[in-house]
Amino acid sequence: MHAPNLTPDMETGIGKLTDADIARTMRYMVGSDGRCIFPFMPFAEMSDADLTAIVSYLRSQPAVKHEVKRTEMKFLGKALLTFGAIKPTGTKGTPPKSVVIDSTAEYGKYLANSVANCLGCHTNRNMKTGEFTGAPFAGGFALPPDPALSDGNTYVSPNLTPDPETGHIYNWDEQTFINRFKAGRVYKGSAMPWGAFSRINDLELKAIYRYLKSLEPVKNKIPKIVYGPGEALPES
Repeated sequence: MHAPNLTPDMETGIGKLTDADIARTMRYMVGSDGRCIFPFMPFAEMSDADLTAIVSYLRSQPAVKHEVKRTEMKFLGKALLTFGAIKPTGTKGTPPKSVVIDSTAEYGKYLANSVANCLGCHTNRNMKTGEFTGAPFAGGFALPPDPALSDGNTYVSPNLTPDPETGHIYNWDEQTFINRFKAGRVYKGSAMPWGAFSRINDLELKAIYRYLKSLEPVKNKIPKIVYGPGEALPES
């Protein structure tokens, strides 16, 4: 997998793409050339207003000429595409035109599922197909080391549901939750984008916290979240 150049460079970036091209990729996981985009970034349910804001922001950035090698599927990936195991995913309904920004669990649901992608890493999934295999937000997804940070560790996402025995944040109050985000990165190689998440404002963090606390508790014990190089991971 290779992350493409999203600056508006005409030759190596998104300069030649229309707004509709970019919106279709985000809504339906279909590239401008019709290819399936691997469904690891579920932003299809983002509001029209937020989608427009993101496209506008990308257009406003300086163009950077940087050729990035295209993602190439190996034999297994091509087979999964051919037989429909990997396929574009669209919206589950009609995305909202806009959302009310407040500290409610409802807004937190929107952020956690459609913007911050908490669901994507805190739900176990099949790395070959991208399909979710675990209960939402119950953790257990093993994230390989980030080559850019390269501490060699593997990180397993914790259970964020309010289960009293296995929920990672069950005993956290709202301020503890906020403080953890503001503290930023603790483990060098963690795949969680702590730099960006440390800038989420308090209102949005309150909304996410309240949403997570409203979830159905799921009993899913995650023995630990950091595994050293070569250390055996628990069976999922």
